[in-house]
Amino acid sequence: MGNKACALLLAAEATAAAAAHQLQQAADSGSHAALQSALADASRYSHLAGMVAEATAAFEQRQVAVREALAAAVRATPMAGIVTIMEQAVVLGLPPSELSAAKDTAKARDASASQALAAAGAADNFDAAVFEAAAAGCEGLGLRADVAAARASLERRRKQLVTELQQAVARGGSGRSEAEHLAAAAKKLGLAAEAAAAAEQLAGKRRAAEAQLQEAAAHGGHAAYLELLQAAVQMGASEAVMAAARHAFGCRQCAASEELAATAAAGSLEAVAAALQRAKHLGCSDWEAAEAQLTCRRQAAAKQLLAGVDLCLAALETATPEAAQCLLDAVMALKNSLSTVMPELGASARSVDMSRASVQSLLPLQIRQQVSELQRCVEMCMDLGLDDNAHSALAGLLAQCQGHISAGGCMLSIACIL
Repeated sequence: MGNKACALLLAAEATAAAAAHQLQQAADSGSHAALQSALADASRYSHLAGMVAEATAAFEQRQVAVREALAAAVRATPMAGIVTIMEQAVVLGLPPSELSAAKDTAKARDASASQALAAAGAADNFDAAVFEAAAAGCEGLGLRADVAAARASLERRRKQLVTELQQAVARGGSGRSEAEHLAAAAKKLGLAAEAAAAAEQLAGKRRAAEAQLQEAAAHGGHAAYLELLQAAVQMGASEAVMAAARHAFGCRQCAASEELAATAAAGSLEAVAAALQRAKHLGCSDWEAAEAQLTCRRQAAAKQLLAGVDLCLAALETATPEAAQCLLDAVMALKNSLSTVMPELGASARSVDMSRASVQSLLPLQIRQQVSELQRCVEMCMDLGLDDNAHSALAGLLAQCQGHISAGGCMLSIACIL
């Protein structure tokens, strides 16, 4: 072999060695384009066929590795890391459709994580553990802005909840149920102190409502008692307190009803009026019957007064001049005593004093019984507020007596009285 041939052989071997070296580099760390160029160069040399196959297999292993890395990154790596791997995959010649699909999957993953975090922060049944887990997941995916936005939204929700809780507590009984619900929600949102403060405020309002109910049951009227009973129920007052209040108020109603029944049967008008006022104030149901009974008593008293006048007129018809004059004096004394009655002193002062003009024991026996009955009827009418009836009856009787005495015993007409 000549020198020229040796030189050509050496050059060919050097070229083949260079091709083999480039192929090895492309297979180990080169791009897909570099590999394809190296394969084209190496394929001209038959003795490099085995190396070509090995290089191809090695490069394919690199593609498999980057594909697996991309798949793993799509599951849990931030988008920046995925982009880096995708850039490597582009260098290694992975199909664009495959890379696009991986990117879309990662975007959907991020959107789902962000939505889950937002939902956890806005959940009615808020769970701090679920929210923090979702936040940690988003942090792991590099979604720091989403996490910051979710935490800001949660803080706004907490502030709004505190405002609503305070407003519900301020409404008292009407807002108690809502306040208790909001307090439970506040605990879940990490507002245990605010929830405890609201619970203490509600407890204070409940204690105040119970105290007001007890005061009304012991001293208040029916309307106030019912209003405060309803307020106590709304504030969740204990059943024991409400039962005690019902019992106390019921006892007061029974006492008022008993007093009303007694005064309506035998008391004066002023006493009945006072008892009626107390009974109505306490919501007793028997006040109408008492008023009807009082009306019957007044009607009966008016009739008895007329009957007493008739007795006096009957006695006057047969009375001696002296007895007629005594009757006149007695009626005059009765009438004058009515004008001295002082109503402002009460029922105890509404009695007729006969000692001013005549003493019943000194009246002739012929008219003593009639005058006594007349005085009783007048006193009864005065007690029952029939002052006008008493004045009118005595004025009419006085006129009849004067006319009888003046006429010397003329016939009297009962029909002209009253």
